[in-house]
Amino acid sequence: FMAWNFSKTVPVPAAQGASRAVPAARGWQLLAAYAGNSFTTQGLLLLDRHSGQSMEITAEDCSWRVKEKTSPWRKAQVELLSAEDGTTSLQVKKLHEKLGETKMLRSAILLQMESESDMKNIGKLVVHCRPQNHLDFKMAMFQKSDVNHVGGELGVAPDGNNNYHFLFSKQGMMRMRADQEFKATGSWATLGGSPAGASYLERKHQAGASFVGTQSCDDAQEESARASCRKHVEEALHPQVFLDCIFDICHGGDESFAAAAAAFLG
Repeated sequence: FMAWNFSKTVPVPAAQGASRAVPAARGWQLLAAYAGNSFTTQGLLLLDRHSGQSMEITAEDCSWRVKEKTSPWRKAQVELLSAEDGTTSLQVKKLHEKLGETKMLRSAILLQMESESDMKNIGKLVVHCRPQNHLDFKMAMFQKSDVNHVGGELGVAPDGNNNYHFLFSKQGMMRMRADQEFKATGSWATLGGSPAGASYLERKHQAGASFVGTQSCDDAQEESARASCRKHVEEALHPQVFLDCIFDICHGGDESFAAAAAAFLG
């Protein structure tokens, strides 16, 4: 599914002999793969089509991989990946940091684009991944005006100070995952993913292809889920995350999912 995409026209350095920069579209695509009995997020693929740079993570081991143009896939590191013409970059800020006592690993990637001879922060992709389980993600947009250049299935929610907007991976996701509008055509590999990622996702699809919604809470179970979520998430401050927490626990999760939601907000 097309989780998020961003496209904006920027001045591109002129070719040799040309007198001035030429405007051209630059941006990124973020694809998400959902699988398993609970239809959880199992993989992410971040693509910069212009530069030929790709980054991938799956819940198999929660390790990021990088591919640059025709080079083979390799393990990511804390690094800066820049387009040859300098118009875009991916800055890997954090990789696989353990979140307290949870089994979640946190990563963060800064997406930057040229603006008036300087690199401007466009968004930050934050991923919390639990190996052999699932991953959650959000995209933080630094400028409200840049949201106008965003597409994909992620829902927009302003932060408390309205300084920038968060795009959550779970906001209204059950409806969106059933909506073919955001479905990307092609296999993981043909869309740009690695053979290893494609193989893992195929195994996950084969192991459990039933759609989420076949399992739900009765009233007593829902109240128990609410109690677990209240320990970690303030409903008044984060109503959508609180509802997502209840949903997760009602669909096979436990209190660790509530703790992970709290860590995600941080």
